[in-house]
Amino acid sequence: MRDTKRQGEIAEAGFVHKAMKMGLTVLKPVGDSERFDFVVNRGRKFVRVQVRSSQTMSRWKMYSVASCYKINHGSRAPAEQVPYTEEEIDFLAVYLVPEDTWYLLPVAALRGRVRVTLYSKAHGRPGPEAEFKEAWEALLGTM
Repeated sequence: MRDTKRQGEIAEAGFVHKAMKMGLTVLKPVGDSERFDFVVNRGRKFVRVQVRSSQTMSRWKMYSVASCYKINHGSRAPAEQVPYTEEEIDFLAVYLVPEDTWYLLPVAALRGRVRVTLYSKAHGRPGPEAEFKEAWEALLGTM
């Protein structure tokens, strides 16, 4: 699928499905002006989640995913990439389409990066973000 907007919508639907199956309540803000896509209620605490996805693996058997948003400063200037902060989101949820795998990265783990690299199953090594692979317990608050 080449339509990235549609791919993002599918990933968001998949996130809601998986989170709700785990007993979480998922809230969607009206409009798309927030930095997060969803708010997840995990008892007495709410967490903000930005959902991303990737379906293109590099020749090094890795996926690269944006962990930032863009600010346009006019038609002639390139868009500025701004990394997510703890004031904006709590988790970056990344769905690797070909792997049918989720990564749930706390924003602190992003360490100000504008891109996150995730290793494929075929890579041979787990990669530096392996601890966040299918880490749904982080959203449940049990991690």
